[in-house]
Amino acid sequence: MDHRRHGLPAVGPGRRGRLRRAVSPRLPGGRRPGAAPDGGRSPPREGRADDRPSGAGRRVLGERAAAAGQRRRRADAPGPRPRVAVPGGRLRPVGPSRAHHGVRGRRDRVGRAGPARLVGARRGFRGVGRAHRRIRLDADRAGAAYRAGGDPHGGDQRAHPARRVPPPPARRTTAEGRPPVHPHLIDLSDVLTRLADETIRIRMWGRKLAGVLDDGGRLLACGNGGSAAEAQHLTAELVGRFRTDRRAYAAIPLHADTSSVTAIVNDYGPDEVFARQVEAHGRPGDVLICLSTSGASPNVLAAARAARDHGLMTWAFTGPPPNDLACLSDDAIMIPSASPAVVQEVHLVMVHLLCEAIEEALP
Repeated sequence: MDHRRHGLPAVGPGRRGRLRRAVSPRLPGGRRPGAAPDGGRSPPREGRADDRPSGAGRRVLGERAAAAGQRRRRADAPGPRPRVAVPGGRLRPVGPSRAHHGVRGRRDRVGRAGPARLVGARRGFRGVGRAHRRIRLDADRAGAAYRAGGDPHGGDQRAHPARRVPPPPARRTTAEGRPPVHPHLIDLSDVLTRLADETIRIRMWGRKLAGVLDDGGRLLACGNGGSAAEAQHLTAELVGRFRTDRRAYAAIPLHADTSSVTAIVNDYGPDEVFARQVEAHGRPGDVLICLSTSGASPNVLAAARAARDHGLMTWAFTGPPPNDLACLSDDAIMIPSASPAVVQEVHLVMVHLLCEAIEEALP
């Protein structure tokens, strides 16, 4: 509808679908008040001197505007959407996107004040067009395949790959119907079996160390990493108790004093971190126990040399032979395994056997 032809103002952006009923006055010849005779919006026309519509014309315009507003409100209301025929004989739903989708889509406006229609949308799906529907169908197909336990791609690489949880491996059993033993446990069991004869050496160490501690001597222990933890485990069992109540004995882990360790490393270097403490705490007749899975740690080797120079007795728990630490020590128990984890686990077993032997030898 041409609003200027009938003398009505155009519809504003904030008043969509509403027509103002106010009529702008015009002078004869189609001019507005204050406009030049040749500067009007429309040329003079024959017929009525006043270009305003008659009362019947204004009534018709009002009815048209009301009908347009009703169509827009029906289109915006939620509920089943009408369908229109498209090429190919199919029916496509038509209606506003916000009623069913929550977003605005492509709009097809009918007239200046007609309702806004969404073309190409499908009920229950966010988006417009074949590409969106194809992606949705591919995603649905992948989800159905995943729930069914099949290929989540469904033979279509366009679908988003669904994350599948792999099925648990088949449980293997031995001829006796029991699950197979883990290789780590087999290696650990074999090493412990081969070290059964070392219990005699451990008992001898326990008797000697019990005598040193009972006479007021000290036990010093050192190691790196996991071996340091086992060295501190040994000293804690002696300062506290292993199984039976007894008096406390002097046992010092050389890595536990962080201030001394950092000061020595800063002033003398990492190789002297244990040797310097052996010189400070060790007395002739005391015992130093060194733990190393490789038997080649420079700071542990330096501690063994310092103990020998200051008259301490040195024992070592090491890895497979031959190694330098076993050569520098007065006695050593070497664990015949290439796995550092197995070596450390056997060292812990030996520490517990040594604590038991000490408590048995004490009066």
